[in-house]
Amino acid sequence: MCHGLFMGGLLGWWVGENDGRHWGPSITLEESDRTLQETGFSGIETNSPMRDPVGVRGSIVVSRAQNDLVSQLSRPLSSNSSMEAILLLVIGGSNPSVMPSRDQLYLKLRSQFADVIQLDQLVNLTPLPESYHVLSLTECDANSFEDMEETSFLNLKAVIGSAASVLWLLQGRRSNNPYAKTTLVYLEVPGTLLQVLDIDHVDMNDCPIIAKSMC
Repeated sequence: MCHGLFMGGLLGWWVGENDGRHWGPSITLEESDRTLQETGFSGIETNSPMRDPVGVRGSIVVSRAQNDLVSQLSRPLSSNSSMEAILLLVIGGSNPSVMPSRDQLYLKLRSQFADVIQLDQLVNLTPLPESYHVLSLTECDANSFEDMEETSFLNLKAVIGSAASVLWLLQGRRSNNPYAKTTLVYLEVPGTLLQVLDIDHVDMNDCPIIAKSMC
């Protein structure tokens, strides 16, 4: 049933008749996209399908207000973030199959932090700076909690307890790796923002999403 059949009697429905909107006071998706961009929005990023453009001229659209903060959140790797003055500690990634991804992550993230420190294993922990973020690739090398030594466990507590944020990569948590389910829960450590990212098998194709999650 055409909208105009039961909406045409409403006051103002034909307000667009003189400017070419003969089917009611509405505009096309293309016009909506252009209008949104002209008024400080991102335009139409996605929309529901308009299955009957004549009978039902309506669609749900998604658009975002554009400002410096939104731009930084949308493109964290291309913006100047507040983390530039803080160190990034990358733990793990020494497995030959993971090392190329670790090197690629280093290239993507080094401009976002004051310095990037790489640590192959928790057992070799060096003195920590006052403020730092952590990217953990230890679970990509092996299951850390399957056979963890006391020294590594104590160093892990020290790292997480003092970090501003931790991005902890897992492999196969939802498939065939029960040890990957052994992690801290969100906000279990006050003052540390913990984020967990589960990837079936880390490779070079995952580097962009890992880098964005870190920022």
